[in-house]
Amino acid sequence: MAPRQPAFVAAALLVLACSGGGSAPPVDPGGDPGGGGGGGGGGGGSQSGWSTQKELGAVRDSTLVEIYGVDVDLNEGGTGIAAWEEDGDGFGSVFVAWYRGGAWESAQRVSAADTHAILPRVALNDAGQAIVAWEVVDDAGVAIDSRTIWASRWVDGAWTAPARLCAAPAAPGDLYASRPRAGIDAAGRALVTWDQDRVGDELPDAIHGSRFDGTSWSAPFAVSAGTLSAAWSDVAVSADGSAAVVWVQDTNPYDPNRSGGGPTNPNAWARVFSGGTWGAPQRIGSELADFEGIERPHVVMDAAGRAFAVWEEHRLAENRIASSALDPAGSTWSAPATLAASASSVDHLSFPSIAADGRGDAFAVWQAHVPDSSLVNGAAARFDGAARAWSPASEFETGGGVDEVAAAMDGAGSGWAVFTSAGLRARRHDPSLGWQEAQSLGFGHVGDAEANGAGAMIVGAWSVSYGSSPPFFALSARGSVYSP
Repeated sequence: MAPRQPAFVAAALLVLACSGGGSAPPVDPGGDPGGGGGGGGGGGGSQSGWSTQKELGAVRDSTLVEIYGVDVDLNEGGTGIAAWEEDGDGFGSVFVAWYRGGAWESAQRVSAADTHAILPRVALNDAGQAIVAWEVVDDAGVAIDSRTIWASRWVDGAWTAPARLCAAPAAPGDLYASRPRAGIDAAGRALVTWDQDRVGDELPDAIHGSRFDGTSWSAPFAVSAGTLSAAWSDVAVSADGSAAVVWVQDTNPYDPNRSGGGPTNPNAWARVFSGGTWGAPQRIGSELADFEGIERPHVVMDAAGRAFAVWEEHRLAENRIASSALDPAGSTWSAPATLAASASSVDHLSFPSIAADGRGDAFAVWQAHVPDSSLVNGAAARFDGAARAWSPASEFETGGGVDEVAAAMDGAGSGWAVFTSAGLRARRHDPSLGWQEAQSLGFGHVGDAEANGAGAMIVGAWSVSYGSSPPFFALSARGSVYSP
């Protein structure tokens, strides 16, 4: 396992200063959490407001185990699910915990016990069917370990055996398939995409995928065009089976005869699945010049098939948050809109997240660096579906300590900014009243947030805290639920 980063230690010390410790001793690293998630309590399903934050699995020793994030989903019936990994030196497991009937259930391991599984993503439909996809590291002792993509589906009250979705490595270190993203429709059909590089061939990095058609998984297929390097995919699936995939793709090939390989100009691209067929890949970002480029695209799709994409855009004189939308009646994405622009190229706008309300509106949040400082605020903008326009950006947190942000949006058009700033916090933006007071959800770093049409919300986070008897830094996945 790589050494723990200073940020983790800083987070632990912050929690120690705020809470005074008191966590239970950790369990052995990698062991099954058993009842750590706990059936009763932690729900708040019958009371309005935020539930008490709940530890979802076993408490781990943070010097031996890492959690990189907690992914969540929530359906219209109020059922939720969280997925996370517990990664160590040569081992790793993917766990899930259900939120049903107003309470969190015990954590379950979904990855095979003898594999090194990390970076899960989860998707849930209104019928209660779910899919979890993750990455498996082949600890073969070579310079670059092969990585493969696996998935399991929740069917008839049980998780299916893990299925490998990508091609098998031809040799140790041959295949690097990473960063799975997952979506599921109302009928239980699922789509998983991932970034892929086959080390021994001459082909560029590409986006690949596999689709579950209700009976079986398809053979892996290329989503990107395959002629220029592509990475950093994201996927969203509508209830009717439509899907949108976005990614970063180079505009120009690497040129070994030019400094830095020349301007590759990575741009935003998308491809749509509709009516049972795939459309052609489309560039959805603006024209780029010199060494300009984009990063971190994110896409969301509502039940009507409307899609909204957001990304970072790095220009010569400024940085931007940009977005494009797709109407289900058409096949062409809108011209990219600029949600915010910085005063200079050294002031960053980064890590955007986007959500939709199902009525044609969308809500985006991101981190906004304060000029001439190391401080980071939180900012947001709202897309009005009737006006087909974004509102001016506004800051929801100006204290300068925003570490992570996630967006959610309910069926009434209210947007939520869930963020890490001296703890885990949430702030609601009412379309008529504007920003409401921020609320504390407890400790930890936000991983994901989802809301449903009725106004309920689920938040996944991970936290490092100090336990005093015996002394240790305790690591755990955590969940919070908001009931309207």
